[in-house]
Amino acid sequence: FMSVMGMVTLLAGGGIFTGIIKYIAEFRENTNELKKYLSSSSMITLTTSVVVGLLLCLFAHKISVLLIGTDSYYDIIYVLALVQFLIGANNYAMSIISGHQDAQGYAKVTVAGSVVGAGLMYIVTMRGGLRGAMYGLILMPALMSLFSITYVFRRKYLTVDKIAPHFHSQVTSKLL
Repeated sequence: FMSVMGMVTLLAGGGIFTGIIKYIAEFRENTNELKKYLSSSSMITLTTSVVVGLLLCLFAHKISVLLIGTDSYYDIIYVLALVQFLIGANNYAMSIISGHQDAQGYAKVTVAGSVVGAGLMYIVTMRGGLRGAMYGLILMPALMSLFSITYVFRRKYLTVDKIAPHFHSQVTSKLL
Protein backbone atom coordinates (compact mmCIF):
# COMPACT_ATOMS: atom_id res chain seq x y z
CA PHE A 1 0.00 0.00 0.00
CA MET A 2 2.88 2.35 0.78
CA SER A 3 4.25 1.75 -2.73
CA VAL A 4 0.93 2.76 -4.27
CA MET A 5 0.87 5.86 -2.04
CA GLY A 6 4.36 6.77 -3.21
CA MET A 7 3.43 6.35 -6.87
CA VAL A 8 0.23 8.36 -6.45
CA THR A 9 2.14 11.11 -4.63
CA LEU A 10 4.60 11.35 -7.51
CA LEU A 11 2.05 11.00 -10.31
CA ALA A 12 -0.59 13.27 -8.77
CA GLY A 13 1.37 16.29 -9.88
CA GLY A 14 2.94 14.94 -13.02
CA GLY A 15 6.38 14.65 -11.42
CA ILE A 16 7.22 18.29 -12.16
CA PHE A 17 7.92 19.59 -8.68
CA THR A 18 11.70 19.90 -9.09
CA GLY A 19 11.06 22.00 -12.19
CA ILE A 20 8.60 24.20 -10.30
CA ILE A 21 11.22 24.87 -7.61
CA LYS A 22 13.88 25.69 -10.22
CA TYR A 23 11.77 28.07 -12.31
CA ILE A 24 10.21 29.88 -9.36
CA ALA A 25 13.68 30.54 -7.99
CA GLU A 26 14.81 31.69 -11.45
CA PHE A 27 11.81 33.90 -12.30
CA ARG A 28 10.77 35.10 -8.85
CA GLU A 29 11.25 38.74 -9.87
CA ASN A 30 9.85 38.36 -13.41
CA THR A 31 6.08 38.36 -12.81
CA ASN A 32 5.08 37.54 -16.39
CA GLU A 33 7.38 34.51 -16.70
CA LEU A 34 6.53 33.36 -13.20
CA LYS A 35 2.82 33.49 -14.01
CA LYS A 36 3.40 31.30 -17.10
CA TYR A 37 5.23 28.68 -15.06
CA LEU A 38 2.69 28.71 -12.23
CA SER A 39 -0.32 28.45 -14.55
CA SER A 40 1.29 25.75 -16.69
CA SER A 41 2.33 23.73 -13.66
CA SER A 42 -1.15 24.03 -12.15
CA MET A 43 -2.56 22.77 -15.48
CA ILE A 44 -0.19 19.78 -15.44
CA THR A 45 -1.00 19.05 -11.79
CA LEU A 46 -4.75 19.28 -12.41
CA THR A 47 -4.63 17.14 -15.56
CA THR A 48 -2.50 14.38 -14.08
CA SER A 49 -4.58 14.38 -10.88
CA VAL A 50 -7.75 13.82 -12.89
CA VAL A 51 -6.16 11.04 -14.96
CA VAL A 52 -4.66 9.29 -11.91
CA GLY A 53 -7.96 9.63 -10.03
CA LEU A 54 -9.92 8.09 -12.89
CA LEU A 55 -7.45 5.22 -13.24
CA LEU A 56 -7.61 4.50 -9.52
CA CYS A 57 -11.41 4.46 -9.66
CA LEU A 58 -11.46 2.21 -12.71
CA PHE A 59 -9.05 -0.31 -11.21
CA ALA A 60 -9.93 -0.01 -7.51
CA HIS A 61 -11.06 -3.63 -7.16
CA LYS A 62 -8.02 -4.99 -8.99
CA ILE A 63 -5.61 -2.81 -7.01
CA SER A 64 -7.21 -3.97 -3.77
CA VAL A 65 -6.77 -7.62 -4.78
CA LEU A 66 -3.15 -7.07 -5.87
CA LEU A 67 -2.20 -5.23 -2.68
CA ILE A 68 -4.15 -7.06 0.00
CA GLY A 69 -5.39 -10.23 -1.62
CA THR A 70 -9.05 -9.29 -1.44
CA ASP A 71 -11.26 -6.71 -3.10
CA SER A 72 -12.86 -5.74 0.21
CA TYR A 73 -10.54 -2.72 0.48
CA TYR A 74 -11.60 -1.15 -2.83
CA ASP A 75 -13.30 1.69 -0.94
CA ILE A 76 -9.91 2.82 0.34
CA ILE A 77 -8.67 3.03 -3.25
CA TYR A 78 -11.71 5.18 -4.10
CA VAL A 79 -10.86 7.54 -1.23
CA LEU A 80 -7.26 7.67 -2.47
CA ALA A 81 -8.58 8.51 -5.95
CA LEU A 82 -10.57 11.42 -4.51
CA VAL A 83 -7.90 12.82 -2.21
CA GLN A 84 -4.92 12.42 -4.50
CA PHE A 85 -5.83 15.81 -5.99
CA LEU A 86 -5.11 17.30 -2.54
CA ILE A 87 -1.86 15.35 -2.41
CA GLY A 88 -0.85 16.88 -5.75
CA ALA A 89 -1.95 20.32 -4.55
CA ASN A 90 0.18 19.90 -1.43
CA ASN A 91 3.23 18.95 -3.49
CA TYR A 92 2.56 21.92 -5.77
CA ALA A 93 2.30 24.32 -2.82
CA MET A 94 5.38 22.87 -1.11
CA SER A 95 7.33 23.28 -4.37
CA ILE A 96 6.29 26.92 -4.52
CA ILE A 97 7.46 27.45 -0.94
CA SER A 98 10.79 25.78 -1.79
CA GLY A 99 11.15 27.81 -4.98
CA HIS A 100 10.86 30.97 -2.90
CA GLN A 101 13.64 29.56 -0.70
CA ASP A 102 11.40 29.89 2.34
CA ALA A 103 12.95 27.21 4.56
CA GLN A 104 11.22 28.53 7.66
CA GLY A 105 7.80 28.40 5.95
CA TYR A 106 8.52 24.93 4.61
CA ALA A 107 9.41 23.76 8.11
CA LYS A 108 6.32 25.38 9.67
CA VAL A 109 3.97 23.74 7.18
CA THR A 110 5.70 20.38 7.48
CA VAL A 111 5.69 20.38 11.28
CA ALA A 112 2.08 21.60 11.57
CA GLY A 113 0.86 19.06 9.02
CA SER A 114 2.87 16.24 10.56
CA VAL A 115 1.71 16.93 14.12
CA VAL A 116 -1.96 17.18 13.17
CA GLY A 117 -1.59 14.28 10.73
CA ALA A 118 0.09 12.07 13.34
CA GLY A 119 -2.74 12.77 15.77
CA LEU A 120 -5.28 11.88 13.10
CA MET A 121 -3.29 8.78 12.17
CA TYR A 122 -3.28 7.61 15.78
CA ILE A 123 -7.03 8.12 16.16
CA VAL A 124 -8.05 6.37 12.94
CA THR A 125 -5.62 3.49 13.54
CA MET A 126 -6.89 2.92 17.08
CA ARG A 127 -10.49 3.01 15.92
CA GLY A 128 -10.16 1.21 12.62
CA GLY A 129 -7.16 -1.11 12.81
CA LEU A 130 -5.60 -1.86 9.41
CA ARG A 131 -8.40 -0.14 7.52
CA GLY A 132 -8.05 2.92 9.75
CA ALA A 133 -4.27 2.98 9.26
CA MET A 134 -4.75 2.87 5.49
CA TYR A 135 -7.20 5.77 5.66
CA GLY A 136 -4.72 7.62 7.86
CA LEU A 137 -1.92 7.16 5.34
CA ILE A 138 -4.16 8.66 2.69
CA LEU A 139 -5.49 11.51 4.80
CA MET A 140 -2.16 12.64 6.30
CA PRO A 141 -0.72 14.19 3.11
CA ALA A 142 -4.17 15.41 2.07
CA LEU A 143 -4.52 17.17 5.41
CA MET A 144 -1.12 18.77 4.98
CA SER A 145 -2.42 20.40 1.79
CA LEU A 146 -4.70 22.58 3.92
CA PHE A 147 -1.64 24.00 5.68
CA SER A 148 0.53 24.38 2.56
CA ILE A 149 -2.17 25.95 0.37
CA THR A 150 -3.16 28.37 3.12
CA TYR A 151 0.48 29.32 3.60
CA VAL A 152 1.22 30.08 -0.08
CA PHE A 153 -1.87 32.27 -0.38
CA ARG A 154 -1.18 34.11 2.89
CA ARG A 155 2.41 34.79 1.82
CA LYS A 156 1.09 35.94 -1.58
CA TYR A 157 3.30 33.40 -3.35
CA LEU A 158 0.11 32.47 -5.18
CA THR A 159 -2.86 34.52 -6.26
CA VAL A 160 -5.91 33.34 -8.12
CA ASP A 161 -4.76 34.92 -11.40
CA LYS A 162 -1.35 33.16 -11.16
CA ILE A 163 -2.80 29.73 -10.45
CA ALA A 164 -5.47 29.68 -13.17
CA PRO A 165 -4.60 26.57 -15.22
CA HIS A 166 -3.31 27.46 -18.66
CA PHE A 167 -1.25 25.60 -21.22
CA HIS A 168 1.91 27.39 -22.40
CA SER A 169 3.57 24.91 -24.75
CA GLN A 170 7.18 26.09 -24.32
CA VAL A 171 6.88 26.29 -20.54
CA THR A 172 5.08 22.95 -20.30
CA SER A 173 7.79 21.21 -22.31
CA LYS A 174 10.44 22.60 -19.93
CA LEU A 175 8.51 21.36 -16.90
CA LEU A 176 7.98 17.90 -18.34
